[in-house]
Amino acid sequence: MGIGLCLALLTIVVVAIALRNPKPPQCLVLQRPYSKPLFARDQILAHVPGVIWASWLPRIEAMLFGQRKPVSMEMEVVSAPAEIAAPWVSKLSPPQPELVGARDLRVWFLPDADLKAARRQFEASPGVDVVNHAGISSADGIECSLFTGQTMAWASVTNEVGLRIDCFTRVHEHSFDLTTDAIFTEAFTNHVAASGNELVGDKLVICTNFDLAVRLQVPRGSGVLLLQSSPSGTHHHVVGLFLTLH
Repeated sequence: MGIGLCLALLTIVVVAIALRNPKPPQCLVLQRPYSKPLFARDQILAHVPGVIWASWLPRIEAMLFGQRKPVSMEMEVVSAPAEIAAPWVSKLSPPQPELVGARDLRVWFLPDADLKAARRQFEASPGVDVVNHAGISSADGIECSLFTGQTMAWASVTNEVGLRIDCFTRVHEHSFDLTTDAIFTEAFTNHVAASGNELVGDKLVICTNFDLAVRLQVPRGSGVLLLQSSPSGTHHHVVGLFLTLH
């Protein structure tokens, strides 16, 4: 089969995929398990017979899509008692978040400079704990992950305790299509369970303070702030995730 016919078939596939995937809302809360918004190049193998790819794959992929565009992400996770976070949140501009979800999940899209200023102001507040600050390099359609913490055995099961963030980004001309899945857990001893979000052992409690999966349309030149409240009880905190993409 000639390369011209291959290109024609692949163009039809790409158009069909594009028409099948409508434009998503700016904020979308995902329910696990969920499907990632795969780019057309990553869906082609599922639609074109493998025999066509035997000798032409590298050339055709480069001709149709070019090199994958790089993505650089800076992220910071902070935690603070609810009574400390509330006055700071009330001063955010705009005051109303783009989305309000389960467990008081709130999402703000802020210009990079405003997001940086808000982060520094929050960091300077007494009682605020910077859980993690990291930079991650990836590319269009390539998933990346960050984990900082440890594993603990509880009830014969090994549990991750700490911060895990998974990000998957599609790059557009004027925006980033970001799917992020984040969970932040802490372990405590001699602590009484306050809700169904805590795993209780004789001397150990693993509390989930931050747990979300969202798909966001982030304009270039802007970043995202996601805030979520931990379960009510003796360890009631607000956890924030600051995300900047370039």
